[in-house]
Amino acid sequence: MYRELRGVELPEEVQRAETLVAHGLVDGVVPPERLARTVARALAVLADPPGPAGLPDPERPAEPVDAWEAVLRSRAPDRPGTEAVLAAADLGLLELAAPDSALVRALARFGGQPAVVVGQRAGAERPFTAPICAACAGPPGWPSSWACRW
Repeated sequence: MYRELRGVELPEEVQRAETLVAHGLVDGVVPPERLARTVARALAVLADPPGPAGLPDPERPAEPVDAWEAVLRSRAPDRPGTEAVLAAADLGLLELAAPDSALVRALARFGGQPAVVVGQRAGAERPFTAPICAACAGPPGWPSSWACRW
C-alpha cells in the first residue's frame, strides 16, 4: 500500500519496535514482572470512583478571555510547565512515556479526579522539529508537514 501511494518502498526500519519506541510512538514496554503492578496503577487512576468534584466559587466567576490573550498566557515564561502539573498530581501518577520523551503522556488524579495528561517536556527535542526522512518525504508537491519525521 505504501509503495502504491508514495511510489517508493517503505523503509525497512520504520515498523520495527526499536524505531517506534525511539520516536515516542509506543507509550511503554513493560517487563512481564512489572506488568501486573503497572496495570493495577492504570486501573486505579481510571476505574476507581472519582472523589467529590470541587464546585466553582460563585463569588469568582470565570472571566471570558480573548483567544489571542489565551495563546499569550500559554506562552508566558512564568507559566507552570508539564513537570509542575505532574508534580501536583495525587499519588498514583503513571507516566506512559519514557522520561526523556518530548511528549509527556500520563494518567493521573488531581483532587481525586481522574485525568489524562498530555504535554511537552521543556527542553526536549520536539518531534515536529526533527529532520524529515528523505525516503518518506512523499510525492513532489506534498506539504512537508505530511511527511514522516524518521
